[in-house]
Amino acid sequence: MPKEPDELLSRVNILARHIQHDLDVALAPTTLSASNYYFILKLGKVDEMRQETLFKTIHLNPSNVTRRLAQLIALGLVAKRRSDEDKRAWIISLTPKGRRLIPMVTQIVADYEATLTAKLSEANKIEFVRMLDVLNETEKGSEF
Repeated sequence: MPKEPDELLSRVNILARHIQHDLDVALAPTTLSASNYYFILKLGKVDEMRQETLFKTIHLNPSNVTRRLAQLIALGLVAKRRSDEDKRAWIISLTPKGRRLIPMVTQIVADYEATLTAKLSEANKIEFVRMLDVLNETEKGSEF
């Protein structure tokens, strides 16, 4: 049977869609989704952060980050203010309500990841992470 030209990409896409759906379901009690929960986890590691730094940390284009931040601000989970030092920059932080979600979101994500990788040995998990790192590095250098 001939190999499909997009076999790997197709499998990655299918898995990504399943993961997104499953996380959306698991995160529903938090009002978060697969497309914005990681903002809570990233911002939870610091008191506050420049919005520009978040763009680089999350690896999404600025308009997507801005849109998702607006959703989180509307939910009362994130606060945004102008920087005192540079009035062009925005400073973002979790609100107390957003901070209270960190343990729950952390547990949901950890439980889901454990379920997803349950059939992998520890060595396979380590190798899988290594392979993902290689693919991410390769993609960064691609001309596409």
